[in-house]
Amino acid sequence: MVRDADFFLAEDGHSNPASEFHANKLAFWSQDPTQRMLRCRFPARYTWLSHLFDIVDNEGLTACDEYQQWREQMPAGKLVLIFPSYQLNSPSSMFGHTLLRVDPVDTDNHATWLSQAVNFGAVNTDQDGSAAYAFKGISGGYSGSFAVMPYFQKIKEYGHTENRDIWEYELDFSEAETDWMVTHLWELRGIEFGYYFFDQNCSYRLLELLEVARPTLELTQTFELTAIPVDTIRELADQNLIITRKFRPSQERQLHNLLEKIDSNLHDWMPLLRDNPDRAMGDDFQRLPELTRAKLLQAAYGYTRFKDTTGNRQAAANRIKLLRRISSLPSEAREMLQNVSGDSTPSAPEDGHYSRRLQLSYQQTERQNSWLISGRMAFHSLDDNSPGYLAGAQINMLDLQLRIEEDEVELNKLDLIDIASLVPSRRYFPHVAWKVKLGFSPMQLGESDKTVAQLGGGVGYSRALSDRIGLYGLLDIHSEFNHRDGKFAIAAGPKVGILATVDPISLHAEALHHFNGDTPVSSIALNANYRLAKNSSIAFSLQQRKSLELEWQDRSELSFRYFFR
Repeated sequence: MVRDADFFLAEDGHSNPASEFHANKLAFWSQDPTQRMLRCRFPARYTWLSHLFDIVDNEGLTACDEYQQWREQMPAGKLVLIFPSYQLNSPSSMFGHTLLRVDPVDTDNHATWLSQAVNFGAVNTDQDGSAAYAFKGISGGYSGSFAVMPYFQKIKEYGHTENRDIWEYELDFSEAETDWMVTHLWELRGIEFGYYFFDQNCSYRLLELLEVARPTLELTQTFELTAIPVDTIRELADQNLIITRKFRPSQERQLHNLLEKIDSNLHDWMPLLRDNPDRAMGDDFQRLPELTRAKLLQAAYGYTRFKDTTGNRQAAANRIKLLRRISSLPSEAREMLQNVSGDSTPSAPEDGHYSRRLQLSYQQTERQNSWLISGRMAFHSLDDNSPGYLAGAQINMLDLQLRIEEDEVELNKLDLIDIASLVPSRRYFPHVAWKVKLGFSPMQLGESDKTVAQLGGGVGYSRALSDRIGLYGLLDIHSEFNHRDGKFAIAAGPKVGILATVDPISLHAEALHHFNGDTPVSSIALNANYRLAKNSSIAFSLQQRKSLELEWQDRSELSFRYFFR
């Protein structure tokens, strides 16, 4: 929905299309020069009406100097959808993001520095904190607007500053369709739209823009409840609008891939060369094989860029020295370096399971057996099917689970938010591990199974043992409020876990011990998931829990999961 009155010429234009149609026609061919110049503000409308009524107007848009200058700088050859991957530390980007790249006609796959990026985002003039931003974004407290900027700035922002992988999807739109969309884009300058984080967001608005480019498309009708970015990519793929896709790894991934090709005993050279490139002239370094020296110099150069986010002069001088060292290498070594510094491409985001999930479970405890049915609005759990998703990342929102016993159906749990960032740290690439959860679940700090409000979280460290196995440890805090008796309880303690993925199997084991005065709680859990297909799996979980003076209690659960959108 357009909120901005400047987008309409008729007073009731936002609600009366016929009135807006008439007002545009009168203005564009008015005898009043001021009114007639409104065609420069809305060139797409003017062009469309001219074709509709077969009007030949010699003046056309020739007097629109500002628009003509903008079009000279704005390419209109190819359309490419850009997907910077998930960033859990940013509320606005935890589901990823999409934007469009507009390429010149003669741009090849490796020369996009003249391309322009088209971005839609919330207008956050107050620079709200994360909590306020999330609340306003969900409730519609922000307006959204389009912005156009050079694409290389977005590469720097996403791939270098935020260290996010970037996927690029060339779309099947003709030059004429792209030109028409660009013409309409001029009309959207400074226009404010309604912005809602889950549905009327960046991805939804871009689909609307693509529908303008090709009016016969129906892209937005599928996204009435949510428009998660990766789901919009799947929609484009389903409608055969994606020609090719290209992966652009982040700086961190490139460095990690390069270090994997260097003996770990030599990794210490990277920070040493970063801080003092002249060490490359020392005898110890010169005795290394030529290709190894080339790899280490390239790694040191990349590490300098990775660590320097403030434009430090000394860091810039060191980068220049390292580039000179690299350029002085024999041509054979430089060519071999290009071959070994390539990326290992992960599974594409759209190849992962769909964002919503239904789950049917049979649960067995010492006291009762029951069926559980649950539905989750979004997005991915640590033990869900792993291809296409970031290892160690979890985003569960609006996960409702019902317990069915004989003729009774009751609420078992409702997770409003359950987010975990357990992305493994590696040498030189540290990450803070954290998690937060808000919802209603069976009581954990006592012996009752009553459903109570719960808020918890933790912070700690995660470490990669290999590309498929990670360990983590958190200082975990858990609180509960029982509205029936007004009691509040809080506990804290260590939580440790292991994540392992050997597709099609995902494993998650976790142990915790909470101190809560005289009532400590301990638990051990194992969750296993076997991927049957892209959007289905079988899961098994086993938990042992001890609280108060009770013995260890067992709970097992067998589930079938189905993902959909």
